Amino acid sequence: MGKLGNYEYPLIGINEAVAILKLIQREKIRDIKILAKKLGHRTHKSGRFRAKLSALKQYGLIIGKSGNLTLSPLGEDIIRSVTEEEEVENICKAVSKIKLFTDLYGEIGDETKRNVIKKGLKKITGVEIKEWILNEFIKPYKEALPFLREIKKKEYRLMGYLDIINLGRVDIIDKATFEIALRYMDLLGQRLGVGTGLRVIEKILLTLLTPKDISRLEKEINLPYHDLALFILILEKAGFVRGKVIDSKHKMYELTPKGKELLLSVLQNRQVI
Repeated sequence: MGKLGNYEYPLIGINEAVAILKLIQREKIRDIKILAKKLGHRTHKSGRFRAKLSALKQYGLIIGKSGNLTLSPLGEDIIRSVTEEEEVENICKAVSKIKLFTDLYGEIGDETKRNVIKKGLKKITGVEIKEWILNEFIKPYKEALPFLREIKKKEYRLMGYLDIINLGRVDIIDKATFEIALRYMDLLGQRLGVGTGLRVIEKILLTLLTPKDISRLEKEINLPYHDLALFILILEKAGFVRGKVIDSKHKMYELTPKGKELLLSVLQNRQVI
């Protein structure tokens, strides 16, 4: 894997990683030695092969540390994707795990010029970007761009919803205004296609009584990653949840005192839901 400051990044692109994932599944490969030979490497100890294996783990496609290959739940979701749209959505989840990709895209957008990427990387990581590092980073990053655009589109849709909510902002000062605010959140949940938004909010708040990162939340709440991320962002912007950066890949979320009050109100006003 590559490393820049506190960030790590894969040395192969997402398309190549998914192709390897499908090869593993198609030929039922479970031994890394066999996979190495299938990919044209003389030995599983080859530096290039180890970089590919590391990239699959960084994208969240395989799990485990032994010589056996095990597909992750996300890897299995990509394999089982029925439609192209479903596959793209699952691959977006894999790309979103590379924080340097998402942070850089947030900084420079669709720019692909070397000097722009180099300046963006330096600004984000705080380190000088040598040419050989730029060379190994650019190809995987450019390969991820179509999926980064999809991720950003969903965020833009969210910001549109937030704008609508803000235009009709309600200060929660009593039960009546609290119920109105809950209805806004419920409408948002329905617009996002995740069912009753209030139930989702209640689950998130209850789960965050103990701090967790978003991957743990995703497993416990059983909500698609991107939809969960939208709700977390709303709750964070509203001051009910706060996130603390642990490292380049993880951010722990917990309830604020205001969030605990909201949870109590939700539990006491179940008839509203």
